[in-house]
Amino acid sequence: DYCLCVMYLHEKECCVLVIGFFFFFQAEDGIRDAQESRGLGDVYKRQPPTGSLPDGDRIELTEYPNIFSSCCSGSFGVTANAIFTTLVCVMEMSAGLGIGSTVLWADFLRRMSCVFLRVRDLDIMAAEEAHTGTRADLDRFRRRAETLATVLIGTYLVSVGFMISLFALWRMYGHNPPGLDNAGWLCPIGIFLIVTDIAHAVLGVEQALVERTSSELGTCTKGILILYGAHFVFILGLIEITVPGRYVDPVFAILFAAMTVGATYGPLMDAFHQVYSKPASRA
Repeated sequence: DYCLCVMYLHEKECCVLVIGFFFFFQAEDGIRDAQESRGLGDVYKRQPPTGSLPDGDRIELTEYPNIFSSCCSGSFGVTANAIFTTLVCVMEMSAGLGIGSTVLWADFLRRMSCVFLRVRDLDIMAAEEAHTGTRADLDRFRRRAETLATVLIGTYLVSVGFMISLFALWRMYGHNPPGLDNAGWLCPIGIFLIVTDIAHAVLGVEQALVERTSSELGTCTKGILILYGAHFVFILGLIEITVPGRYVDPVFAILFAAMTVGATYGPLMDAFHQVYSKPASRA
């Protein structure tokens, strides 16, 4: 019995040894092959050539405008634009806390959506760069990404509108809303915001979802719906300098919230319709 057991173990060890050598060489061959890869980009480079497009048929990458396009192009310019808008938002938030203006807080929250739009642009540009030269339907991907971004940003803006209106009503509760401190700063802040918004508009930088709506809205109406935030701040400063009152700021905040929801409702409903509509059947 002892001899049989030893022979059995010896045969089992030989079998395990043979199997071990087999998988070792298989793994070693796989390691040699894997050394060619340096990242996810190599996965696309090593695809069969049947998935690539001829040079003449390749789709050009989308170039999103930004206020720094003269010195920074592509994703660098869009990133710089996003950082600049973020700094403007920080300035507005700090001024709103110091002055105590609900309108400044409301415009700070609205202007954050411009940062989200730049993040959307960067995401689409990165995806296009990763799939350029392939047969990926970049136009369809771009439209889908923009639609989903519109849904998310639009939902955020509608929520901001309701939150600001409730906050303004709460400040007026008890018929003794707090006054503003150093309200004269609202005018220079409003002028700076107006210049910033006009510079973005002249250079074609998207600042509001309403810019993607159909041409049913006139140019003047679209301009008001895009640039209303900075003008609210400036007009509030003029009124507080000439005829100060405790109810001016919360009333302006409620009007601001109504403008925000009104400017966002149309694009948001269009985006929801595109999300839930059935795609057209392909031939």
